[in-house]
Amino acid sequence: MSAAATPILLHTIEDTLALGRELGMAARAGDVIALCGGLGSGKTHLSKGITAGAGSLSEVTSPTFTLVHEYRGGRIPVFHFDFYRMSSADEVLGLGWDEYLEAGGLCLVEWADLFPALLPEGTAWWRLLLNGETGIRTALRLGGAPEGPVL
Repeated sequence: MSAAATPILLHTIEDTLALGRELGMAARAGDVIALCGGLGSGKTHLSKGITAGAGSLSEVTSPTFTLVHEYRGGRIPVFHFDFYRMSSADEVLGLGWDEYLEAGGLCLVEWADLFPALLPEGTAWWRLLLNGETGIRTALRLGGAPEGPVL
């Protein structure tokens, strides 16, 4: 974790969605947002907010089994990936990863820390943490790629 990371406390799901909307409103075509964190840490809720902030009215669901969802019709298209079930970087590349990066949309990646070498320089890395006792989530904007996945 970067020493410059400032924690953002997310007391409710609405807090997580609101942070996501802010990120989505600031996103530009060609941006990549990497989301890291354990199961239940809020990656998909943050993704819902980001997609809404990018202007999509689509219902956002986790792409865990489909691996990538495309949301079009907003200010910019959102390509929402989930690397959790990917077994290799070649499998990610086989989805057309490079083409998505150049498609003029926002690439949003859950479990990005499983294949950090595939994400381009300039990727916005976020780590989400869940306090199991309080249910409060913490979001940290990381300065670079994380050290490894948190399962």
